[in-house]
Amino acid sequence: MRLEDVMSKPVFIDKSATLSNALDLMEERDTRRLLVVRDGVVEGVLTLRNIMRELGSRRHGNVSASSLRVATAISDAIELRSPDTELEDVLGRFDEVYVIVVGDSMEKDDIVGWVRPVDVIPHLRIENKFAGNVMKRDPLTFTPHERVVHARRLMLERDVGRAPVVDEGRLVGLLSEREIARAEREIREDLSSSQQENRFRTMIVEDIMTVNPKFVYTNDSIEKVTELMREGYGGLPVLNLDEEVVGMIARRDIIRAAINDREHSE
Repeated sequence: MRLEDVMSKPVFIDKSATLSNALDLMEERDTRRLLVVRDGVVEGVLTLRNIMRELGSRRHGNVSASSLRVATAISDAIELRSPDTELEDVLGRFDEVYVIVVGDSMEKDDIVGWVRPVDVIPHLRIENKFAGNVMKRDPLTFTPHERVVHARRLMLERDVGRAPVVDEGRLVGLLSEREIARAEREIREDLSSSQQENRFRTMIVEDIMTVNPKFVYTNDSIEKVTELMREGYGGLPVLNLDEEVVGMIARRDIIRAAINDREHSE
């Protein structure tokens, strides 16, 4: 299977656009990444995580989200490949890059598609595996009353995009970089300079988390997990049969499992 068989239509944003514009575009197009263009050439990728990092950064003071530019948050973690590249030749690259750009050059007009983990998942085949075999064990978790500023720092330090929220040993929510970025933008746009710092410091996880999140059990099949991921769930808490959170499974974990399957079958 080649990249041209799995790629999707990329979403572009100009380097001079604002982070607020970028967040709106991500919501509208249901993506966590945007290709950043300047003068018709792709210079990098903007991720939801980088937006979260920049909107919550103290170095920007009390500047509004509609004044902060995409240029402040670009990552160069992209790679150019031709459409006839075999998918199995690039699977391992998703530990290093956010996006595989498909085309003849980084000129916007030469780009025919992009490949992200979400594009790859429907085409992977993993046999005789369960969520418990593939998940990351002992995931980062938070309680509902922890401060968001603390949760944000840990998520950035550990390179985590989503974390289960647990209360008295039970899953009650999910905190993601999307909820944090939304909250950061709202604070920057709606509150006065004197109020922003206080709100950043006092906001707790319960204020912004997704309640009653989708989850899977350790004995659920990988087929069930990938089906949920095709429906838009990029990361899922994993519970044992005692309803305790014991892991977290993301699209990249599925890709790694597929790579391991392939290596062991050769």
